[in-house]
Amino acid sequence: MSFQYCQYIFPLTRTSEELAESIWHINPRSKSIEGVARESASHSIFSKAWNVSEVPRNEEQSQIITNLVPHHRIIFETLAALGCRPGEICVLKKRDLVGGRVYIQRAFDNAGHLKETKSNKIQCKMLPPDLYARLGELCRDRLPEAFIFSGQRGAPYRPVYLTQLWKTAARKAEIPVPLYVGTRHSFATQRWEEIQKAGADKLASEMGHASAGTTFSHYVRTVPNLSPVEKKPS
Repeated sequence: MSFQYCQYIFPLTRTSEELAESIWHINPRSKSIEGVARESASHSIFSKAWNVSEVPRNEEQSQIITNLVPHHRIIFETLAALGCRPGEICVLKKRDLVGGRVYIQRAFDNAGHLKETKSNKIQCKMLPPDLYARLGELCRDRLPEAFIFSGQRGAPYRPVYLTQLWKTAARKAEIPVPLYVGTRHSFATQRWEEIQKAGADKLASEMGHASAGTTFSHYVRTVPNLSPVEKKPS
């Protein structure tokens, strides 16, 4: 997809808690995805609940993103491609783009306060070449400290505004999934599926089988539960 980006500044007129509640109609202190799905289903904007055991794949993400006006699309494309948190993508700077990679090293809270990332670590992630080129073009004439996604006055997006934009687009696409599930959860799920597929194919190759189906149907006796048991930062 080839999208353009224009600049926008979201005026924060209420506290982040009030705005989150008005956008999602949920208790902002709730951490339960199931709770988000249940309560968003009762909201007038969404007519049905999203199955929390599923996440949207690339096609469904594209359907949502294409329901945004063109100048908002690239930030959500980048968010889906990186799987990072909304507050982290809001404060990406031109100098964070290096050699096809992006360095995630800061974040915004909903009130627009700069902070460290949730894990307190700098992450380095690869970007698809076409998307990296478009981001480079987007900020080509800016100083290294300039935000990649910024308004006319140089101010970045805020996470609550991304949430609002996504929800409106998801409603139009009739895919009632929250921003976090539609981007970060989806990224994690799809990457895990890719890793599992690659591992299965590698094992089949080592066994001399034409397909992984033969390997797992006749040779693999036990498959441990590889889901992490320790809760990590979301």
